[in-house]
Amino acid sequence: MLSVANIQCDGTLHYSSNYGAKTVQLAAPGSNIYSTSTENDGDTSSSFNSTAKSGYETMTGTSMAAPMVAGVAAMLYSKYENYSILDIKNAILNSVSKMDTLEGKVSSDGMLNALGAVELLENGTITASTPVPTANTTVAPVSYTHLTLPTI
Repeated sequence: MLSVANIQCDGTLHYSSNYGAKTVQLAAPGSNIYSTSTENDGDTSSSFNSTAKSGYETMTGTSMAAPMVAGVAAMLYSKYENYSILDIKNAILNSVSKMDTLEGKVSSDGMLNALGAVELLENGTITASTPVPTANTTVAPVSYTHLTLPTI
C-alpha cells in the first residue's frame, strides 16, 4: 500500500490534501487534472454524448494523485516482470524527487518520479533486499468486534 498526497504545480501540497510524515509516503500531481466526468460539459463535439451527462472536467484531490502512482506502478510491474510488487514499491519510493516543501509532510520527503524509478530498475539498484524508506512509526493495535447475525 502507498498513501499519496496531492501536490500542486507550484510544489506545495493542496490545502485539502492528506499528509503526514508517518502515514503518507509520497506526493503526486493531483491539482487541476483534466479527467473524465459524468457532468455535462456542454461540448457536443466530444466523443461523449453530452445529453447523457458525460464529458470531461478539471478535478483536484488525492483521488487524482493516487492514480498517477498506480499508473507508474502498473507500468513498472508490466515492464519488469522479474521484480515483485515490493520491489516496484521500493523503486517508486527510492526514486522520488526530494522537495523542501514536502519535508516532514510525507515520509519520503518527495514526489513521484517515474523516470527515476525506471532508472533504478534498469541499473539493478533495486533488489528484493532494498529497504523501503520509512519514518519511525508506531502502529496502534487494532481490535475487531465480531458480530453474530441472526438467521433469517
